[in-house]
Amino acid sequence: MKDRISVEVAGDKSRAAVMLSPKEGETVQYAEVILALGAKGVIHGILEDAIKEVVESKKYFSRFTAAVYTPPVQGIDAMVEFLISEETSLKVTEDGRVDYYGYEQFKIVTQGQPIVKKTPPTEGVAGVNVLGESLPSNEGKDIDLQSYIGAGGVAIDPTDPNQIIATRSGVYSRTGNYVEIKDVLTINHDIDFSVGSIDAPASLVVNGDIRGGFEIISEKDIRVTGVVENAYVKAGGNIEVWKGIVKGGANVEAGGKISTNYIVERKNVQAGEIEVKNTIIGSSVWAQKGIRARKIIGGRTVVGLKLEVFELGNMNGDATRVEIGVDAVLLTRTRVISKVIKMLKQRLRKAQEERIETQFEYEEASEGLEVILFTSRYGGSKQLISKLEGRLRLAGERINKFNTQIDAMEKELTTKMTELQEIAPQLAIENPMVIVRGTVFPNVTIKMGIVSEIKNKKERRNVCFSLDDDGRIMIEENQ
Repeated sequence: MKDRISVEVAGDKSRAAVMLSPKEGETVQYAEVILALGAKGVIHGILEDAIKEVVESKKYFSRFTAAVYTPPVQGIDAMVEFLISEETSLKVTEDGRVDYYGYEQFKIVTQGQPIVKKTPPTEGVAGVNVLGESLPSNEGKDIDLQSYIGAGGVAIDPTDPNQIIATRSGVYSRTGNYVEIKDVLTINHDIDFSVGSIDAPASLVVNGDIRGGFEIISEKDIRVTGVVENAYVKAGGNIEVWKGIVKGGANVEAGGKISTNYIVERKNVQAGEIEVKNTIIGSSVWAQKGIRARKIIGGRTVVGLKLEVFELGNMNGDATRVEIGVDAVLLTRTRVISKVIKMLKQRLRKAQEERIETQFEYEEASEGLEVILFTSRYGGSKQLISKLEGRLRLAGERINKFNTQIDAMEKELTTKMTELQEIAPQLAIENPMVIVRGTVFPNVTIKMGIVSEIKNKKERRNVCFSLDDDGRIMIEENQ
């Protein structure tokens, strides 16, 4: 057999080669080859089909591979995926338009949101050489996720050690492999088209101006070292504008305090408190608690409890209106409800008028049908009967529809009127006060509480406006 079948095992035991050399007139059988391999210790990776093909085709005196090893599968190294895309893009509205003010440069994340995900390494699979000996494999290299945690706002997920999550809502930041969630977003230039609108849970610091047309929203505080142009600015906390708030119709709203140098011709500035170092000119400002300013000229100032100012109005007699002693939030709410009531009444009146018209149509069709049905005994038109029945059915359906709409509107109207009545007693704030340290000029109107109002007709200096026990406005000299 040794001469007929030669087996050669590679030095690394990865292969075994066979050559068949039978004597003239002899053949070699498949089983002989298997026995020869076994005699050499080859027990793994035997290529049975290859051996059979050589034996059956009698391809003698030519070496062929009869067995190959199974190589080890090396373990795959751990991989890390950053889940927050850092690509910037223009915002697309729901109707498919591109919002050029909505440049999405900053990535906002919420508390608990996954930030980084690790795919763990695999262990690898051992191989086997042709002699049946095990070939070791290497495990994949692991990665310590802790090395990806930056300055703050992120942590290993306590429920999944293979991912990093945000521990607070804020702005995503990545430097190299370090990730963090910032609770203060700082922009060292103007907010313009290079930045776009911002809606963030983090506080915002703008070392520049906020240009017109953008929407800047923060759940916390906003600080602007320049001016606020005609941009919508809203903060859950305080708004601080170092220079001023200039002309425009976009709202500036703060849940806490607004402090600035001046407010000029701004339609709607709202806050819990407002402090202006210099002048409010031709603006509508609302404060739930108090307002302090050096001068207020023109416009409308609504404040809940206390207004402190050095000058109110001006020598030119620009019409200046102050409303105080009324809950500004509830006052706004009553105005919204009043508009809804007005709209409901208009719609209700229109629906009632249309129902009456449809009722006439129904009665007309009904009477016509009765006549036709009576005369049909004498050859009346079936086509006309069908037409009148159709008109009658449609009119009835419309009447039912109007009845449903009218019932719903009447219920909503009753609800809104009740809501308005419940708010009314809560509108007034006790002990409102307007303190003027300098001058109150003519053409300044002051309304205190719900009904009391005076129009100042002469210059007054260092005075305090308040309400007496009967709800009338008193003017006294400041102490």
